[in-house]
Amino acid sequence: MIWTSVVVLLAATAWIVVAPWQLIRYPTNLDETLHYTGTVAIPVTPGASSEVRQPLSITRHIRVVKSTFDKVWIRETITNHLGSDVRVQENGYILDRRTMKPVAGDGNFAFTPSNKVTRSGAYAQPQFPMHVASSGAYKVWSDDTASVFDALSSGDHAKSGKLDLIVLRAHAAPHPVTAAYREFLGLPATTTLADAAKLANVDLNTVMQSLAGVLPASAMAQLVSLTTEPLPLAYQLESTGTVGVEPLTGGVVQVNDIGNRLTVSPELAELHLRTVLADYALDPTVRTVLDKFDELATRPPVTAMALSYSETPASERAAAHAAADLRNKARLVTIWVPAWASMGALVLIGAAIALSRRNEAVPADAHPATHHWWQHRAA
Repeated sequence: MIWTSVVVLLAATAWIVVAPWQLIRYPTNLDETLHYTGTVAIPVTPGASSEVRQPLSITRHIRVVKSTFDKVWIRETITNHLGSDVRVQENGYILDRRTMKPVAGDGNFAFTPSNKVTRSGAYAQPQFPMHVASSGAYKVWSDDTASVFDALSSGDHAKSGKLDLIVLRAHAAPHPVTAAYREFLGLPATTTLADAAKLANVDLNTVMQSLAGVLPASAMAQLVSLTTEPLPLAYQLESTGTVGVEPLTGGVVQVNDIGNRLTVSPELAELHLRTVLADYALDPTVRTVLDKFDELATRPPVTAMALSYSETPASERAAAHAAADLRNKARLVTIWVPAWASMGALVLIGAAIALSRRNEAVPADAHPATHHWWQHRAA
C-alpha cells in the first residue's frame, strides 16, 4: 500500500509540473459579444476650436472559428456607430493557445480579410498572457498604426463583482496610421494647397497675385502647376486607456477611458515649392511668401477626429463571467486536482504506516501466550 501511495504522490507532483502547461489553453468554444459607448468629436473645420459631438457605439463580436491543440483562429467583427455613420471592421487572429501570442498564418488580417498583417512579437488586444504580473510591461500590437505600444502594470487593482483584476494602463504616442485604417474611416489621402494654406490662415489667391508681380512668367507657370497637384496628407493616431485583466487567465474584463486622437497635417515638402522660389528668395515679397509656407510646414498637426469610450456595465459583467469560468477551470487543473491527489496519497501513506505498525505488534503480543501454553503443558 505504501508504494501505491508513493506512486500517487509522485503522479500528483508530475501533474502540477506537466498538466497546467498541457491543459490550460485558450478556449476553443469562445463566442462573446462586447459593447462600448462614448462620443466622437469632429472639428467644424480643420484646426477649429469648435467641434461637433455625436454619440459613439461599438459592438465587438469575438468567436473561435477554427482550432488545433496548439493554435486557435479567431474572427472579430467590430461594428462602429459614429453618429449616423456605420462602419464594420473585420479582424482575424491566429493565437498560440498556450502563450496567447499571435503566430504567423493566413488567418491574420485587419479591417478586411484582404489586408493581411503580421502581429508576431506582441499581444493582440483580445487577449493578454496568463499569469499577468502586478508590475511590468506587456507589448501590444495596434492594427491602426501597425506598431507596438506598452501596456503597463504598476500595481493597481480593480474588482468586477467578486473577480480581482490587475489594471494595465497604456499610452501609444502619435504614430502614422495605416492606409487600411484611413480607408476604413473614409478619410481623404490628399488635399489641395489652397485648403492646406487655410490651416495657417493663408489666402492662396492673394499670395499668387502678389507673386505674379515679381516672378517671371515661366516661374509663375511652374508654381501654378505645383499648386494644382494633389498634396499628401499625413495622419497620426494617439491612444490612451486602461484595461482590467483577470491575472490567472489573461482575459480582458474591463475596458475604461479609451481615447483616440487622430491628427492630420499636409506634407508640403512633397510639392517642392522652395525649389521654384529659391532663385527669387531675396525679393521681399517672395521672402514673405516663403515665411508663410515655413509657418504652414512647421505648424503642429490639427485634430481631425477624437474618440472616447468605455465598456458598458452589462458587457463587463458578461466578460467577468466568462473570465471567472475559465479561471475556475484553470484552478481545478492547477490547484484542486493535485491537492486532492496529494491528500489522498498522504492518507494512504498514513494508513499504510499504521497498518505496518499494527502487524509488527501482533507477533510481540502472541509470544507470551505461546510461552504460557507450553508452560501449562509442562506442568
